Amino acid sequence: MKLLKDLENLNNDCKQRLGHLSYEFVNISKVKTGDTVVIENSLRTVGKNDIKNCQFMGRSLFGDTFNLGSKKIIKVNTTQ
Repeated sequence: MKLLKDLENLNNDCKQRLGHLSYEFVNISKVKTGDTVVIENSLRTVGKNDIKNCQFMGRSLFGDTFNLGSKKIIKVNTTQ
């Protein structure tokens, strides 16, 4: 129940910050070069050097594995 409430609060926070832009919660494996994501409350564009693959820790984005892929990433859809 607490997780559902936290997700609802995060969704409302995203609506306030991103306004008219559409967004979705995705797994780290769905993020590719050129995508725009919300990292630490700021919009960042993913470059080719920002995504790393490690045999032990898996995929990382900006040095973070997002709990080994279990934590979702907010991906902003910039095309209208």
